[in-house]
Amino acid sequence: MRPEHLRWRDIRSTSAFRSTVILGGIALGGIVALLVLVYVLTSHELTARSDRLIHARAARWLAAPAAGLPALIDADIEGAAAGTAFGGLFARGGERISGNIPELPADLGFRPATITLPDHHTAIRVIRFQTRSGETLLVGRDVALVADLRRRLLLILLAGGVMTLIGVTIAAALFSRRPLRRIRDLNDTAHKIAAGRLDVRMPDTGSRDELDQFARTVNGMIGHVERLMGEVKGVTDAIAHDLRTPLTRVRSQLHRVRIDPALPPPLAALLDAAQGDLAMTLDRFNALLRISEIEAGARRAHFRPVAMGPLLAEVVALYDPLAEDHGIALTLATDAPGAIDADPGLLFEALSNLIDNAIKFARRRVSVAATDRDGRMTVTIRDDGPGIPPEERTLVVQRFWRGRDAGTRRDRGWASRSARRSCSSTA
Repeated sequence: MRPEHLRWRDIRSTSAFRSTVILGGIALGGIVALLVLVYVLTSHELTARSDRLIHARAARWLAAPAAGLPALIDADIEGAAAGTAFGGLFARGGERISGNIPELPADLGFRPATITLPDHHTAIRVIRFQTRSGETLLVGRDVALVADLRRRLLLILLAGGVMTLIGVTIAAALFSRRPLRRIRDLNDTAHKIAAGRLDVRMPDTGSRDELDQFARTVNGMIGHVERLMGEVKGVTDAIAHDLRTPLTRVRSQLHRVRIDPALPPPLAALLDAAQGDLAMTLDRFNALLRISEIEAGARRAHFRPVAMGPLLAEVVALYDPLAEDHGIALTLATDAPGAIDADPGLLFEALSNLIDNAIKFARRRVSVAATDRDGRMTVTIRDDGPGIPPEERTLVVQRFWRGRDAGTRRDRGWASRSARRSCSSTA
């Protein structure tokens, strides 16, 4: 395949990319759901553990005698690791009796809550209890480690999701490259086949996948079409070859009759016209056979250097009277064209057909130009007619094809007969 970069829009349009993205999305959804479940369960378990520790400390404090409770609270707080244990004993009026919680938060119920203290930089989780004597007891614990672990889990969740998404996209792109390259190989081959290269075949990698199955099916079809085209071409060549001999004999017999001095002039004119038409038919058959041999690469006997300037001038001079009769301005412009290796008769025939068609469809003018740039000869024939419809432009190079409007334009019989005779003399 020709080396070229694959475009992102081509990659993302492939079924392999979409299938990988869908499957990757399902896998990513499962991973995210699993991570969310782990996060929720871990967060719940850490919170429940903190609550259990708070309840255990509160049970020990509530079991102590009322007179010794303030001292027990202060002693436990001082004995715990710095900044981990929090508590407060408050009278019925809200005054603090002991502990390191400076005041009783307003609207604090008996459910676990999170509060902040002026001299502490992290939030603490507290639970409110009621002592037997009617006092309010707050028991708390620093949950900074729990909050930090939650943040880390959340970051892991987000990072894992993003990395998985990136990985799925990269994998989808990589999985799409090989099928896309194979599709482009198949497209390139299809374009060659459409251009008439029936000798080429779809690439088969031997992997036995769906693309190889498609390639084998198409190759079988192309082989069948190639055989049919070969048979049709063989029949055409055989007809041209078989008819050439009897037509040659007919021309010889007409020639013998024509040279009779006693032949009346009107009959002689009819014989001249018949001989001309017969010569044109034989030239057509000979051209068909030469084209067939040239396409098969078997014969280039008539090939020789052909000067394009004189050849174009001869063709234009031949068609100038026809163009003048129909009010068409036929012009020729050559840029010192050199010579090319070609069959002069077939080349004359091809140029004649192009100019003849241009005159046939033109409105006011037909221009013929030839340029020679860096050894590349270019012959351009332009007219101001309606042009070839877009849907027929790929068909004009096919053998024996005619457009829809080919039979509705001007008669070109005189020019065609003259061109064929001139072609025969040139060849």
